[in-house]
Amino acid sequence: MTSSAAPLAPARLDSLDVLRAAAILGMVLIHFVENLAGYRASEGPGWLYEAAQIAGAVPAPLFTFLVGVSLWLSVTSRQRSGQAEAQVAVRVVRRGLFLVLLGFAFATLIWMPEAVFEWDILTFIGSAILLVWPARRLSPAALLAAAAVVLAAAPRLRVLTDYTAHWAADEYSYRFALGEILRGWLANGYFPLFPWLAFPLTGFAVGKWLLPAGSYAVARARSRRLPAAGAVLTGLAALGAAVGGNIADPWDEYLAPLSFYPASTSFVLATLGAILLAVWALHLLLDRPGPAPRRGLAFFRRYSRYALTTYVVHHAVHVWPLLFTAWAQGHTAAGDQWLYYGDAMGVVPAVGLAAAFVAGFFVILIWWDRRQGRFSLEWTLSKLVG
Repeated sequence: MTSSAAPLAPARLDSLDVLRAAAILGMVLIHFVENLAGYRASEGPGWLYEAAQIAGAVPAPLFTFLVGVSLWLSVTSRQRSGQAEAQVAVRVVRRGLFLVLLGFAFATLIWMPEAVFEWDILTFIGSAILLVWPARRLSPAALLAAAAVVLAAAPRLRVLTDYTAHWAADEYSYRFALGEILRGWLANGYFPLFPWLAFPLTGFAVGKWLLPAGSYAVARARSRRLPAAGAVLTGLAALGAAVGGNIADPWDEYLAPLSFYPASTSFVLATLGAILLAVWALHLLLDRPGPAPRRGLAFFRRYSRYALTTYVVHHAVHVWPLLFTAWAQGHTAAGDQWLYYGDAMGVVPAVGLAAAFVAGFFVILIWWDRRQGRFSLEWTLSKLVG
């Protein structure tokens, strides 16, 4: 068997490990910078803060895109091993529910009970798994069409649900009422279904189209279309960002400047384009048949394997000290407890602490990995889900 005809074994691809690790490390960087030094950005250096902002814009889209790819790989791998579809479905539903509940617990413990329904990325990922799974039999083209519908509906939904009223202070706020909570889940929260569901839908479509091709040669031939798709999406995003704010309603809802909150159409297209280009490049570089390149990849593999644990732990490490310090000084009221949020230090020490966390936690992950990751969130998930 020639190398080009060798079967592509997608159980665990190095390209996806590198992308997932890059996503979680980017989150660590932007969260340390924003949560510890966001209000001191003007103190400089400006280039460092801007670099952190740029690096921090892509991780969430990338992570949610990979949710779709990973869901496809996990489902097909278990089906090929002989598991009945009903067993696979139970596992998927359990996984989705676990992540939704973990998201609620995370919001409560890290950001306090009043934040439980802010719809962070963990609750979104769990919801996305539950919603993308029923669409598993759709063709890649149909999945992409569904993603386009989600993206097209998002701006109008934000208008209908009065998005701006919930973001008056650049932070999401809501009332404890069922309608408010559901609107946050759909359109108004930090990571609402519209438009964020476009990322896992696209990831599932790309995984279904690219990865089960049967041989590296076929996968490589298909992957050549990704750069063109990425270029088209980034071009459309550039057009939308360029004319955004200069056109009349209703098109101003679609051709808008790049923004993360809310995730504008231009932002979604730009990040999807960048992700497709990265998938193409790393797939060609790292997933070719033959001995896997090991040098330098252990770092990415470990952070990829423990991305969920890293996400939760890095928040506890840098957010809880802000709370505990405020509480120790008597600032216990709902607003006062966040006295040091975004104002604890300058940008340079915040970046330094992020780097120190990445280095230090990697040492812990080595130790943890040698013990099969016992009691990590990934280990817990596998025990509960099966």
